[in-house]
Amino acid sequence: MTDENMAENEATNNGSSKTEVSDAWKDGYRQFIQEKLSENNSEGDGYYFKLFDVNADGMPELYMTTGYLAGGAYICTADENGEV
Repeated sequence: MTDENMAENEATNNGSSKTEVSDAWKDGYRQFIQEKLSENNSEGDGYYFKLFDVNADGMPELYMTTGYLAGGAYICTADENGEV
């Protein structure tokens, strides 16, 4: 791969050719997390959170788990309006 091809590939991977993504997902995820924490508050268990851009669209997906198999896990995505 030439230097020019590498620079072009890097520009593509850094999002210069991607569609702009709204930041509405942040509010949607924040609200979803707060709801789950308030539902679980009486049990005293917490959640672990990670953001991953699974499909490379510029909008990360939210992964939540209690760390326990019985506690379950969530993988969430938000639409352009922030709805989770």
